[in-house]
Amino acid sequence: MKTGCFVKSLIIATIFLAAIIYIVTNKFDDFVKKPIQDFALNFALSEFNEKFDKIPETPQKLELDSLINSFAISIRDIKTIEMSKLEKLGVALNKSLKDSEISKDEISEIKSLIEEILRYEKRKKN
Repeated sequence: MKTGCFVKSLIIATIFLAAIIYIVTNKFDDFVKKPIQDFALNFALSEFNEKFDKIPETPQKLELDSLINSFAISIRDIKTIEMSKLEKLGVALNKSLKDSEISKDEISEIKSLIEEILRYEKRKKN
């Protein structure tokens, strides 16, 4: 290999490596994290909506629907989520959807879990 060719390939490889490092360190959220997070959230919401549509219309169903929609909007802005708290919310939602009847106690439990998740994440931001 000629010296000039080696120097050119070394310069191109350095520029390419610098571009990759820049993208990973500065634009990782935009290119990788946000699309994956949006896909996972949309998948979970579509699965929830399939089960949720089978429940008869009641005031509790409307309240739960507004709670979940506001939580879905709020969760998009959170950078990190503690999975154990999210798992507790998922268990509570599955329990309330299992019997096709949503009680006020289940709604208050879900509301408190959502508030706990959002409050904990706000404290972590500050």
